[in-house]
Amino acid sequence: MKIEKIDTIKITQGVSPLVYLLKFSLENPGKSVHLEDIAIETKKLFPSFFGWSKYKDHIDLRQVMRSMDSLKKNGFVVGSNISNWALTKEGYEYAKKFDLTSDLFKSRRVGNDINEPEISRIKASKCYNKYLVSRNFENVLDNEIKYLQRINDYMNSERLEKIREKMRLASVGDNDLTNFLELLFDETRKRKII
Repeated sequence: MKIEKIDTIKITQGVSPLVYLLKFSLENPGKSVHLEDIAIETKKLFPSFFGWSKYKDHIDLRQVMRSMDSLKKNGFVVGSNISNWALTKEGYEYAKKFDLTSDLFKSRRVGNDINEPEISRIKASKCYNKYLVSRNFENVLDNEIKYLQRINDYMNSERLEKIREKMRLASVGDNDLTNFLELLFDETRKRKII
């Protein structure tokens, strides 16, 4: 897919990685991106951003790292500079506000809802179906909550947050599902499951 250049007047260097991350997440639902890939692809979209002072065509990775850390602090991304990065629901919504060409955001899966597999997984779970019966988690077992969020003994909080953000992104536009997920995450904390 050819990436078109975007008018940089509307987008600042600090938020420019969100544009690439949105494009990436639409084409690769649920996947995260390495910092160096973000740097290279963002530089392709915005050639004047993240350059060295003398050699503008070279990428200053420190600037990209600082931007990603700032985006994380603002709640737009999850991850780290030594692992991978992914958009949060807030980052997704924020990035969608930019005036971008539609060709940039066409998914390779045109005609399909890229979030459908994740939505189907959530709605088919025992946890979700038990919740629908009583609109609470009284009859939902801990292992059903863990299974839905893919929680295991080796999981760290960063990985859990990436999984939760994938679930949140899938639920965009479905208020009932979004509400269920937030209640689920609260219940997970209350039960001290992780």
